[in-house]
Amino acid sequence: MIGARDIQRFWMQIKQGKSVISIVDDDDLLRYCLNLILQRRGFSIKEAKNGKEALEEVQKRTPDLIILDGIMPVMDGIETAHVLKEDSVTKDIPIIFCTGQCLTELSQIDIPADAFLSKPFEFPKLYRMILPILEDKK
Repeated sequence: MIGARDIQRFWMQIKQGKSVISIVDDDDLLRYCLNLILQRRGFSIKEAKNGKEALEEVQKRTPDLIILDGIMPVMDGIETAHVLKEDSVTKDIPIIFCTGQCLTELSQIDIPADAFLSKPFEFPKLYRMILPILEDKK
């Protein structure tokens, strides 16, 4: 189990390394809140409103982690995840797939993500997911 000290130590490491997180969600308020909270913890943040924008943004600067919404206009999260994981340049970028859909239903669908998070979620739960994913990437 990850404790408070582990999280605190990890945030200090992150501040020194400035990991880049891409937030991909069509909800402006959620993107704003995640951006604000994660920047205060030392992350560099990139944002996109849909999968198409995310794919364009990833070409400019490869993030260390992508937080990806499931349902968005233009290109949804499932299609975006498949495109990212099929590309040799982006296939190793970890993805946290966030959705308001039932996670049990999603288990029937092939979604190439490293972790799943059901909306609405509490930010500490997201931190506990980010911590081991970025540590594994080092």
